[in-house]
Amino acid sequence: PERGLDAFAKAFDLAEELGDRTGQVQALRARSDLFLRGGDARAAEGELRRAGQLLDGAGELTGSAAVEQSARVQLELGSVLVARERFGPAQAAYQRSLDIARDSAVDLRGTVAAAHAGLAELALQEGELGTAREHQEAALALRRELGAPLEVARVRLALASLDLAAGKAEAAAETAAELESVFLEASDSPGLLAARVLRARALTGLGETLEARREVSAAASMLGTGTPPELGLAVSLADARLVAAEGDPRRAVRILQQQLAESVTTERMGPSLELRLALGELELAGDLEAAGRSRLRSVREDAAAAGYLWIARRAEAALK
Repeated sequence: PERGLDAFAKAFDLAEELGDRTGQVQALRARSDLFLRGGDARAAEGELRRAGQLLDGAGELTGSAAVEQSARVQLELGSVLVARERFGPAQAAYQRSLDIARDSAVDLRGTVAAAHAGLAELALQEGELGTAREHQEAALALRRELGAPLEVARVRLALASLDLAAGKAEAAAETAAELESVFLEASDSPGLLAARVLRARALTGLGETLEARREVSAAASMLGTGTPPELGLAVSLADARLVAAEGDPRRAVRILQQQLAESVTTERMGPSLELRLALGELELAGDLEAAGRSRLRSVREDAAAAGYLWIARRAEAALK
């Protein structure tokens, strides 16, 4: 990463000498991506802020290049701000990207679709399932227009997750099963893993524990050193809920207690809150009611304070 950062810093300097503002912006975007991949979201945001300032101050830079760069900088800024859990500014960045790209004379439908997906993620976080679905359906229509099968599959998976959140487990399971084949054919391991986890969760909710166990086992077999942490956590959560559904709530609690103890502390609270929520629900459903209620109250308060309103609402619902 350091070599890459140095290389793009030199590219920025060269573009500056040549008066190439587009080149400067591209170098800053590349540096931001490297910082984000390295876990430094704060530095990533800083690079994108610099890029935005260059574009805002480039009165002579007009036309398609400026519009495209502006839309993409705002889109990437939204993602970085989500990583930093600055949700209000993230929503503003996504909306600005959407407005710039949608009003452009240049074909930026891919950027529009991505901005809709980002806004959908934030809407879901706030518990606004209807708004999240509207954004994802808009993204789906655009991806289909663009003829991007894998992107279509990813949006459909997000919609299936919304189905499950809305209590439509059968529809979610059916879509996830279909998408497994798509991701497998495309050799998209993260997509396949996410589809298997979603189908396992849906099947668990439907009481189809044998098929759910097959899905969890298949998902667990895919885990490795390169697996994104959020997908590894999703497998653990699906496994624990399935173990409880199979009739062993004590072991389910132990699975999540161990996961919580081994969790690596990060800047983001979201994954930890999801884990604590699931553990509290399982404790409450088992013979650890006092511990479960205490944990859920703590989750409710922490989630609300951090802006994870959907998690806070689920914790509140579990306490009733």
